[in-house]
Amino acid sequence: MMETYLSKDILEKTFTAFLNYVAVFVGENKAWEFARHSRQETEKYYSNLALIQIGEDKSLNFLNPVLTDKELLGFSLWMHKFVAELKDFMVGVGKVEPDKILGSLKKSLEPSGFLEFFEQARELSF
Repeated sequence: MMETYLSKDILEKTFTAFLNYVAVFVGENKAWEFARHSRQETEKYYSNLALIQIGEDKSLNFLNPVLTDKELLGFSLWMHKFVAELKDFMVGVGKVEPDKILGSLKKSLEPSGFLEFFEQARELSF
């Protein structure tokens, strides 16, 4: 796999954008609960996600010094599972559109393939 040209800072901002989106519906504490649970569930399916963890201080910890496509794919699957948990928990959320969640971050994420990975995750069930 090739290196991705995506900074860890962009992934942290992406995680924060998804977290804030979920928190609007269920509050910050429940959003963090969903984030942790969806990460664990995704890691069972995709073990490379073990290289991205939620720290005690609620920040993301990257265990690999360089992000690869494998970590990006795992992160994308996790973000999809994260919002899927919200939709399972709460009726009426509707279709989740990552473009709207990401706002200006979308432009930074496009070259990495994050959005394509996120869309492909819709076809998976785990």
